Order: sequence, then C-alpha cells, then structure tokens
Amino acid sequence: MQLAAVVLWGALITFSPGVRGSAECSCGKNHFTCAVSAFGECTCIPAQWQCDGDNDCGDHSDEDGCMLPTCSPLDFHCDNGKCIRRSWVCDGDNDCEDDSDEQDC
Repeated sequence: MQLAAVVLWGALITFSPGVRGSAECSCGKNHFTCAVSAFGECTCIPAQWQCDGDNDCGDHSDEDGCMLPTCSPLDFHCDNGKCIRRSWVCDGDNDCEDDSDEQDC
C-alpha cells in the first residue's frame, strides 16, 4: 500500500489510499500535533501551548491528560486551572488569560 504525504501549514499529513478520512499528522520540532479533525484537518501549535490551560487546538486535545497545578491557599485559582496572586484579582488586567480573575468585580 502506498502512502501519500502533503505538507500543509507546517504539518506533515499522511493519507492512506482507500481508507476514507484516514490521516496522520506530524508537526515540526517544538510543536504539538492536535488531534485530526473530523474533516481530516491537521493543526500544529507551539509546544509550550500544550497543558497551559487554554484550548488552543479547539478540541481540547492539547489539554487532555494534563495535570493542572495546585494553587496555594494564598493564590487565586483561575477557571482554566492557572494560579495567580490574589492581589491580581479585579485589577483590570486579564492575568488568568480566561478573564476569570476579572469576573464579578
């Protein structure tokens, strides 16, 4: 069986002939390969975005299986799992990066 490969947006996509919707993605160095979409599309994100509490892939595949940090009692626990200083809550700056530290102020 022959495989066809295409490079798209920095991702190597391998298709298996005769297998509809079968695709494998391989992103470049220092990138995370998101799960293949239902349409066979591949997405690559910078590796440091994996397990950061943000849904960068759009399907949460970059956050699946990640261990979120445990906040100290002195910290504020953001909705996305990040920990920030309590003094940063309601300061007008989106320190959590999901705006949870600026809600209900």
